Amino acid sequence: DVKVLQNDVIYRLIEDYEEWVEEEKERIRREKLKGLMRAGKVSIKPGCVFRSSKPAIVGVDVLGGIIRPDFPLMKKDGENIGTVREIQSKQETISEAESGDEVALSIAGPTVGRQIKEGGVLYVDIPSEQMAKLEEVSEMLSEDEKGVMEEITSIKKKKDSAYGVM
Repeated sequence: DVKVLQNDVIYRLIEDYEEWVEEEKERIRREKLKGLMRAGKVSIKPGCVFRSSKPAIVGVDVLGGIIRPDFPLMKKDGENIGTVREIQSKQETISEAESGDEVALSIAGPTVGRQIKEGGVLYVDIPSEQMAKLEEVSEMLSEDEKGVMEEITSIKKKKDSAYGVM
């Protein structure tokens, strides 16, 4: 697409051009974010285990960031425990959950009571190269998502000191 700018006054034309440049930069940043795995943190609500395995279905509070289907999850020690299969809110399947949401997650992999427990905290298990890309666009993220990114980075750096570096 070619944007055509027209105006009778030259300084308005310059203002229109500068506005268009900013809009394009914002669109490009959003496109970069769209394909990235995002930082997220959830707490499994006590008494909200609906199925213990195959897949585990649990009620969670989203403590920070964003959770989407197909995001891998890990425990506080960095151990990968499975993948989010589906997210539901009020019996409706949704595409993502944000900080402050109370949702049900179906998680492929773990068994409640063994790998995960009620009241436990889980994080999105972001691969190193994805974290480096997320750092590049961090100015577009909320403060709570940045905080969760820092927590994930500190967990991962315990096992891999080069985590998040490209």
